[in-house]
Amino acid sequence: MDNSSGSGSQSQGEALGLPTFRRVVTGHDLDGKSVCISDTEVPGGPGWMHDLWQTPVPASNHAASPTTEFPLRLTPPSSGLTFRIMKVPPRSVLDSLTQEDVAKMLREVGANDSGVPSEHILMHRTRTLDLLVVLSGRVTLHLEGGDLSLKPLDCIVQRGTAHAWSTPDDTAASVAVVLIDAPS
Repeated sequence: MDNSSGSGSQSQGEALGLPTFRRVVTGHDLDGKSVCISDTEVPGGPGWMHDLWQTPVPASNHAASPTTEFPLRLTPPSSGLTFRIMKVPPRSVLDSLTQEDVAKMLREVGANDSGVPSEHILMHRTRTLDLLVVLSGRVTLHLEGGDLSLKPLDCIVQRGTAHAWSTPDDTAASVAVVLIDAPS
């Protein structure tokens, strides 16, 4: 069982005081008995994202060695899905971002072309179906047709629309996300 705590370098999320997450992966031993095959900490990456799992769709529970290490990308792999915890930083952090900061962040996660012209600096669109649950804090979902205020346990089905996230105050929020590739 792998109990490593990730790399020694500090991620953008850690630099802002955002936590790491524990990822427990179950599987089967040679006798078919359920076991823990991995127990690791997952540090944040660019854009305050913690990617916990990626898999092709349809998924397989019988892969010989499941992939638990992968590059942090804004969108899931082609014909795949990503399970992610997104930390929405405090309002003061978002307010301090420049266009150059956002462009750099988008480049780091392979999303150079996802930006959408908008009053909100982080407005973007992905070719995904996203299933989200607000875990903690209050979140504002910015859409082209208006804003929605969300609280813990609110659920969102995001269908490839232009959107951005912020907090209404200076408190960070956490959102669990499953992104599913949806090219059409």
